[in-house]
Amino acid sequence: MKVKDADKLVIDFPPDPDYYAAVFGVGGAAGRVVDRLAGRGMSKTRMCVFGMNSQEIDDVSFAEKYLIGDDGLGSGKDYLTAMYASRKLLPVVNEILSVPVMAVYVVCLGGATGESCAKTFLMEAQSSAVKAKMLIATLPHHLEGEDKRERAKRMLEELKHYVDGIMVIDYENIDATSVSSLYKRADDMLVDMTRAFVRLSTVTSILCFDLNDTRTLMHLAKDKIIDFVTLTGNIDYIKERLKHFDKLLPARYASIADISDMIFEECFANLDEFERFKNIGEFLPDALTCSFGEEIVESEKVDRVVFSISLDKEMKSDDIRINMFIACKH
Repeated sequence: MKVKDADKLVIDFPPDPDYYAAVFGVGGAAGRVVDRLAGRGMSKTRMCVFGMNSQEIDDVSFAEKYLIGDDGLGSGKDYLTAMYASRKLLPVVNEILSVPVMAVYVVCLGGATGESCAKTFLMEAQSSAVKAKMLIATLPHHLEGEDKRERAKRMLEELKHYVDGIMVIDYENIDATSVSSLYKRADDMLVDMTRAFVRLSTVTSILCFDLNDTRTLMHLAKDKIIDFVTLTGNIDYIKERLKHFDKLLPARYASIADISDMIFEECFANLDEFERFKNIGEFLPDALTCSFGEEIVESEKVDRVVFSISLDKEMKSDDIRINMFIACKH
């Protein structure tokens, strides 16, 4: 901020950034997910797809697209070639990272492009001014090969060093009747998870909520892992599911007491729906409840819960969506 003329008290405020979040889809499968998100018009967000297969890149319709390498034939499972080729795009990555406060990397682990290029991009991001870096990744099913799955797990551990938080979708934990339905379900989950997380920073909350709340969640999470639970439906459905809150938690939570930090977001289609159902908090367990006039809840069982309320015009008017981002103590 600079004062142009002290006598006239004309103050020059820094311009509002063009986008607050940058989302990178690295590899073919992740690129399709990010392109779907871009097609939904994510506000204050720059959506970018990076891949080595020219056909997959050509199919990208809404996001910015960047071909890694010169031949467009894919990585051929050659990790070193993919890593070398991705380095040529680092000037582009640095330009994208010069603006936002948050960067989100979507990667389907198990492929050479996703793993090698994501690591290259994340290492470069260490020197950027981005305040929060999230990795949203998938782990392959064992039917794709035990070696592939184990390599993906090792890569996930490596990538942890370069980000502030990680959200993981494990194909082993998805109920599906066929391979095609498994991939479709995983893609849908990636879209919902990524969109919900990005909106925490790009959509103004009705309550007092900001990036620092998200950064605290990632800081408090054991091994940087953030669990994501979402519910969408009418008020009766939401009330019934919240009565059994402990059953909504992933298996690694023995009870609510294992929660160290949590962001509980309510999404409504418009302000009228918010006025009708704003007391959803009364259906939560005692360890999580509070009046919506308070931002942070302190309880004997849960270290910290932050409530957020936002509007989502994509929702049906009679629906409510609950997004929960949860950090485990152990």
